Amino acid sequence: MNSIVRQFINPRTVKGLQVIQKRAYSYPYENKFLVTPPRTPISVAERCAWFSLLFISVTSVPAWVLYHLRLYRNQTYDDWIQYQNRWVKS
Repeated sequence: MNSIVRQFINPRTVKGLQVIQKRAYSYPYENKFLVTPPRTPISVAERCAWFSLLFISVTSVPAWVLYHLRLYRNQTYDDWIQYQNRWVKS
């Protein structure tokens, strides 16, 4: 009787009732960070092509916004040049 009460009062002492919180995420393998060479080698041309594609896709939207900033402000080309040269002393 005493052992049954002890199991419910202090569950940390009994291995069968020990509650261990598991992680909220799980990995399909034990090693979380798998750093190995690629299984199939990638050519330099393909690396350059992927780098170019990623670089253009990341920089094209900010470049488009900066290029069309003058239209967003409803300025003419002369007003825009004057605005750009506002700190330049003649």
